[in-house]
Amino acid sequence: MEFQVSARKWRPQKFSELIGQEHIVRTLCNAIELDKISHAYLFSGTRGVGKTTTARILAKAINCKKGPISEPCDECDFCQEIKQGNSIDVREIDGASNNSVAEARELIETIQYAASSSRYKVYIIDEVHMLSKSAFNALLKTLEEPPQRVVFMFATTELSKIPETILSRCQCFEFKPLSDKQIIKQLGVICSQEGIKVSGLSLEKIAKTGAGSMRDSQSLLDQVIAYCGNKIDNDSVEEVLGVVARTTLAKLVDHLIKRDSVKLIETVQTIITDGKDLNFLCRDLAEYLRNLMIVRLSEKPETLLDFEDVDLQTLKEQSKGFHADELQQMFSVLCRTELEMKRSSLSQMIFEMAIFRLADVRPFSRIDDMIRKINSLEEDTLKKKF
Repeated sequence: MEFQVSARKWRPQKFSELIGQEHIVRTLCNAIELDKISHAYLFSGTRGVGKTTTARILAKAINCKKGPISEPCDECDFCQEIKQGNSIDVREIDGASNNSVAEARELIETIQYAASSSRYKVYIIDEVHMLSKSAFNALLKTLEEPPQRVVFMFATTELSKIPETILSRCQCFEFKPLSDKQIIKQLGVICSQEGIKVSGLSLEKIAKTGAGSMRDSQSLLDQVIAYCGNKIDNDSVEEVLGVVARTTLAKLVDHLIKRDSVKLIETVQTIITDGKDLNFLCRDLAEYLRNLMIVRLSEKPETLLDFEDVDLQTLKEQSKGFHADELQQMFSVLCRTELEMKRSSLSQMIFEMAIFRLADVRPFSRIDDMIRKINSLEEDTLKKKF
């Protein structure tokens, strides 16, 4: 049997299978049940969160033999044709490679013809922000007054590039990045069904590296399975993904507490030699400092830090070595560093200099305390004169 990647094999086929977009699912299901189906939808959000998948499910829901229905049967001919990409009434168009005004006009011409067998003609345009300005202008009139039984579904990762004239003619839905917990749960289901033995800590590392994208996380899982086989261990996950172990992060923070710049840079050099990703290191260190802040300020940090990759006792001990203001400054330094690293070819040097900056962070003094101290010094000086 031909291998199929997890992102395709486990792609949701019904609204009930979508993860993390409950507000959008509820709105679309209610619209179908109330017979208030719009002629144009625009789905925006980061990659791999379900935009195109939602468009396909909505296309099935409004064309299902039992429908329009809020939950497509996924068994009738219409649902199967849409699922397999064979429906002549549901067209998926790549906005990046079909972005000229000529292609937009050709699309408008085909819209005038009624659906051949389905209830609705559906046009799904992925990465719609890639269309040219002329192509957008050509679509305006059709979006304003579309033929009956025609539905447009646009998907984009860059909402800011969509003209206001297009946005005003669509119902807009913003897809949220998925939480680590949601991704971990789904990856756990996949591993269970596929007979893969894996720990929660390994899934947590994969989910964090996926950064809110289910598709990215599933691709990383496939990569780890290809390396480890049917039994995934934490060390292998760290090696494949290039992430730094928790013990190494704790060692870095111990050096920060001691303000030992030499040990800090030596540890960073060792991490680089081991082939770890500095972008991941910067992100993970920022998260570690955030956890230290929570431990320092919260009476019950365990309720806020319930992941396996957290050593609460170590965090409590280390948090005593920092002022809250120091942690805030360090976090800000790492956030700026991550952005600079992405834009520069000198990412290693940028990170190394940021590490030196962290070792030099000191808590800010309150202005009121400084004024009182200055006044006190002035009074002492005057007393000594007289």
